[in-house]
Amino acid sequence: DVCDRLMGYDRLDCSDIEVTAENGEVTLSGTVASRWAKHAAEDIAADVLGVKDVHNRLRVQSPENSR
Repeated sequence: DVCDRLMGYDRLDCSDIEVTAENGEVTLSGTVASRWAKHAAEDIAADVLGVKDVHNRLRVQSPENSR
């Protein structure tokens, strides 16, 4: 499922990503370290069998909060 795929992708820290799914629609929420990570998480989720739509509500963590 989506969570397993995200955790299996070594280049993406998904520790602050919450995934909810209903009727083929997946919502990603939480924070990630970069815009690349935000888009990568969406692409990974969209590639999972059975996913029809992805709502990406991830926020990119500001640099001052990452310390």
